[in-house]
Amino acid sequence: MFPMINTPWGRIELYYAAQAVGAVVAVAVQMIMLYRAFRDIRSLLFSALYGLYSGIGGLFSSLVRVLSYTELDGSLLENIVGDRGKHFLGTVIIAALLAVPCTLLLHKALYRERRDWKKDMVFVTNALAAGLLIQHMFGRFGCFSRGCCYGIPYTGIFSTTFPYASVSYSVFPSQLFEIIGAGVLLIAVFCLIHWKKPAFSAMLCGFSLLIFLSEIWIDKRGTTMYYHLTVIQWFAVALFCIGAALTALYCRSRKKEKGSGRG
Repeated sequence: MFPMINTPWGRIELYYAAQAVGAVVAVAVQMIMLYRAFRDIRSLLFSALYGLYSGIGGLFSSLVRVLSYTELDGSLLENIVGDRGKHFLGTVIIAALLAVPCTLLLHKALYRERRDWKKDMVFVTNALAAGLLIQHMFGRFGCFSRGCCYGIPYTGIFSTTFPYASVSYSVFPSQLFEIIGAGVLLIAVFCLIHWKKPAFSAMLCGFSLLIFLSEIWIDKRGTTMYYHLTVIQWFAVALFCIGAALTALYCRSRKKEKGSGRG
């Protein structure tokens, strides 16, 4: 039996409770950061985009997980909409692809030409970076409570057992590794924000590296490998490329602004 908690609405598995609380905290933090940056109640609407990223990202997260399996029961679509698990990397990739265009469209609708959308884009994506890391930390805590996504056999320091899950021997606590790693990235994000630097693309690169490294120590039984890398690692490489591309676009934009300013 997985760990359960009692709530006014009945008993809920800690895994799902952590996911729900993480989403609420992630959106709340984004709303606080947005209001502090804009000092305008309309800016809170940018946090609503998180629901779009999470909705589409949930399906993509399922695809990432399903493609990782060696064998599937039924069609690809049946597995995606079924209960074969998710990987939060999929949600982060969707957020990386949709954040800029969705923010731009909503900004044009809310403020038209009265505000600098390029400057505001940094505020919105910085808040999104923090929100994504917070939800991932809560999500991995849920995985730790359930005993899923565990690591390879390991008996060293911090080794863990999950007698209520599908493994009874000591394993590497890959869930805790990702929680700590995401926490370090979150601190880095807040430091960049304090220094008035864009944090979103840096977070994407850092998060992709975290997932890539974590996959090295995760149990790979029943996992499809391509050129000695897991499917999740290949998606992590793709996310790193997206982060690097966004960094390059931002640097190019800054150079153009400085060039026009000297003219």
